[in-house]
Amino acid sequence: MRQETYSQSICELTHRALWEVQNVIACLPDALWDRAYCAAPLWKHIYHMLHSLDLWYINPRDPDYREPAFHVKDLNDLDAASDRSLTRAQLDAYAGKSAGKSRRTRPP
Repeated sequence: MRQETYSQSICELTHRALWEVQNVIACLPDALWDRAYCAAPLWKHIYHMLHSLDLWYINPRDPDYREPAFHVKDLNDLDAASDRSLTRAQLDAYAGKSAGKSRRTRPP
């Protein structure tokens, strides 16, 4: 398989996965948003996944990389208690920003 084919597949699958995350954010009932699973609220599981993907796909030498504006220490850590909660709009915007990155980096 050629390098371009691998790159194209990774971009397409990443874009599809982020689209699915946005579906989860949109479909998760408000009553479950703050419900704890494995000692962390559902919104935090979503943020943990998005933040991990963001860190996975960045260029580690990019001096312009910044955490999301709402990020505070350990907000992405499922084992750390948080004194703040993220809204559906914040996570949807963050997922959309990540999806936009995956489209921009798609090879020709």
